[in-house]
Amino acid sequence: MGNILTPTASTLKPRTSQKQRWRQWVAGYLMILPNLLGFLIFMLIPIISTVVLGFTKWDLVNIPQWVGIANYKNLFGDRIFWLSFKKT
Repeated sequence: MGNILTPTASTLKPRTSQKQRWRQWVAGYLMILPNLLGFLIFMLIPIISTVVLGFTKWDLVNIPQWVGIANYKNLFGDRIFWLSFKKT
């Protein structure tokens, strides 16, 4: 119990400077940037657009009109929707 272990030179980690840590941080984020941009362009933007368009009445020619939850009231009140929902 009287033995005290002291770290040797091989077990000590060299200290990294703030500039080196910042470069590693930037390099890491630059590596994930293409995946992040792909996710935003092909997943997140279409999902948000779909949700926003779900609350509008739009015929692709005129300006979209905000109708709120009227589209969803019509959808959930439709008997054919529930029949097809049960079948799938």
